Amino acid sequence: MQRKTRRIKKIIRKIKNKIKNYKKEPIKQKNKEEKLEIKGSSKFFKKLKKIFDKDKKS
Repeated sequence: MQRKTRRIKKIIRKIKNKIKNYKKEPIKQKNKEEKLEIKGSSKFFKKLKKIFDKDKKS
């Protein structure tokens, strides 16, 4: 269980860094958007994606 949460935190950290970079470089938007799309059909990733989509809009 601990290993799983650690992995999830690591993934979240990576995605947050991607979003920071995405906000810094609006020029390369299309490339970044493709990279931001999270591969994985699990509910967890879908929830994460919703959160980050809201984050991008604001």
